[in-house]
Amino acid sequence: MSEMVVFGYVPENESDAARERMVSFAVALAQRSGLEVATCRAHNYTELAELVHKEKVDFGWLPPIPYLALTRHGRVVPLASARSAGRAEFYSVLVVRRGSSIANPRDLPGKRAAWVDPHSASGYVLPRIALAAVGVDPRTAFSTEKFYTTHDAALRAVLDESADVAATFAWLDASGNIGRSVWLDIPGAQQALRVLATFGAIPAGVIAARTNLDERIRERIADAVLEVAKDDSMRPLLRDLFSADDLRRGPSPGYTEFSAAVTRASSAGLLEGEEKG
Repeated sequence: MSEMVVFGYVPENESDAARERMVSFAVALAQRSGLEVATCRAHNYTELAELVHKEKVDFGWLPPIPYLALTRHGRVVPLASARSAGRAEFYSVLVVRRGSSIANPRDLPGKRAAWVDPHSASGYVLPRIALAAVGVDPRTAFSTEKFYTTHDAALRAVLDESADVAATFAWLDASGNIGRSVWLDIPGAQQALRVLATFGAIPAGVIAARTNLDERIRERIADAVLEVAKDDSMRPLLRDLFSADDLRRGPSPGYTEFSAAVTRASSAGLLEGEEKG
């Protein structure tokens, strides 16, 4: 009987199609690793971190902020990191309606902000760091602030005029143009939204395993992940699940600098993670 490992993740949406894609990824890993791979959906990254701590999840997909939190406590080691268009970093963008009077970030005081999650690097953390750097205090600037859990939902809040600005992610191509982001997949969003500002870069998310998982098992998982990434037929699955064209062994570069910036912002009280209004 093969050994069983559990892959943990936080879904971008709760659709049946999304669940089927994650199951397909687990099946592909199982076929290549010789392990039995089960999946575990967490409601948020705080819950996923707790599952790692309790050893109920053996490895999982971690965006930058949850990954940093777990590595600081020595709980996980990186197996592979995402790449898109050959890049190992992505960017945060602020998006407004195309007809909005908001011309630059300094016009944001008094406006309604749609954030993704307190643990979202592009959907909350980096935008607040960047706004503070240009003289907009994110602690006091907005009339209302709300977390929408997913990038899709935050963008739709701007589309339906429940919010004035949303933060999300974007991968840039070699020319610096936006090559991939959530709103490109929302019908009508390209015509209705425009980018107000771009901030970055952010090191890409990782597939990481708990530190006390048997090293031989970790290596089998890492090898299987890289084999999946080399399979052209699996590329659409990687894009849907991780916004990645490829996966490379180890963490993305840039985590040391990004971690230092997050620590400074947290110490300054910029990342309190509270809704307002």
